[in-house]
Amino acid sequence: MVKHIAVALCAAMALSAAEVTVELKAAAEAGEGGSIGFVKIGESEQGLLFTPTLKGVAAGAYDFHIHENGDCSASKDLEGRMTPAGAAGRLFGDLLPPPPLDAPPPPHKAGGRLGELPPPPPPRGTPPPHKAGERLGELPPPPPPRGAPPPPNEDARPLGDLSQVYAAADGSISQPVLAPRIKKLEEIKGRSLILHARGNDYCGVIK
Repeated sequence: MVKHIAVALCAAMALSAAEVTVELKAAAEAGEGGSIGFVKIGESEQGLLFTPTLKGVAAGAYDFHIHENGDCSASKDLEGRMTPAGAAGRLFGDLLPPPPLDAPPPPHKAGGRLGELPPPPPPRGTPPPHKAGERLGELPPPPPPRGAPPPPNEDARPLGDLSQVYAAADGSISQPVLAPRIKKLEEIKGRSLILHARGNDYCGVIK
């Protein structure tokens, strides 16, 4: 009997260790504001599962992000303006940070003269050059319709760029979000979780 109880306790401890709860509070220049609820984060075979229980925001779609730093306080941007939750830093897993304002110009390309203008485009109606792997005379595929979004490239997105979440008419958000590229909670502990809600950010530290 004692053995069965010990096994059950160990199983419960393992389950709780693979799950954390984050409270999201309004981010402001003066510090934390009111709470809009909680997000439960748990491990699954398909990746981390984020289950929000939030309320008090306007109906619509919102960005849902993990940021690098576990700090929801305000900080100054490059122009000296205070940004709520700016101390959270950039998106987690962002491999291509924006260059600083004083970044030097891109290097000169080999084969061109400094200050040389690019060649003019070919006259209208000129067939495009043949590409390796294409059949001669084969027409290229038609371009996508104007305004169509580009094809998704999951690997090019930062790990912290989670799927959008949607607030219902009553201001609640409850649909779960799966992050298949993040497998373990240890990867995101000590970072921050932010809901970007139309100019109002809500932030919480993942502990």
